[in-house]
Amino acid sequence: MNHTTNYQLSQWVKSDQVKMEDFNADNAKIDEALGALTETAAAHAAALALRGNCRIEAFDYVGTGTYGQSDPTILDFSARPVFFLILYGGAIYYGSGLDEKQHAYLGHYSSGGYQSFGFTRREMHWVGNQVRIWGEDEQRQMNGKNYEYRVIAFYAEDDGA
Repeated sequence: MNHTTNYQLSQWVKSDQVKMEDFNADNAKIDEALGALTETAAAHAAALALRGNCRIEAFDYVGTGTYGQSDPTILDFSARPVFFLILYGGAIYYGSGLDEKQHAYLGHYSSGGYQSFGFTRREMHWVGNQVRIWGEDEQRQMNGKNYEYRVIAFYAEDDGA
């Protein structure tokens, strides 16, 4: 008698005597393998339910041209996002509603005739679901006068947040 590669199930040839014990042993192996697969699938489904479930929100705002701590850029979110982006041209500001220290500006800016592309930190403070961002100039504060900015926010929608 031959056997399958993975579970060593019986593979009879014409000259083999078929025995009930062989069928029962094969059925026990199949039942054990299917039970293990069912447990693994359930464990994976439970783990995946807590990974990557998010809600995405997007909105626009128009900059006022003001800057500094006394005149911050203020954004209202529906909840505190795990992560958010503010986009304008080649500039990106990113931040998190989970940690006021996790944010930065990356982009091209000019000041006093000097042009640069860099990564700089801004100041950011949360009050409820509202974030206040300020910096040393309107561009890096993402508040250029009459510039249209796009905000994309990602919110956790599972218990793993």
